Amino acid sequence: MSSRPARRRELPGASGADGERTEALDLVARSAVTPLYEVFAKEGIARAVAKAAAGQVRFRAVVSY
Repeated sequence: MSSRPARRRELPGASGADGERTEALDLVARSAVTPLYEVFAKEGIARAVAKAAAGQVRFRAVVSY
């Protein structure tokens, strides 16, 4: 285990400066940020709900109609 202090990291967010928000929006506009999701067919909605209830869905669950 290291005795060095942990480096502090700051992540831009809603409380960030205007320049940080603009930079984040620019990344999204350039398609450098993509959403992560799992798609379930409408016939599999029971499985989607069960996975969500069990905490097994990572990121977002989407039901396709």
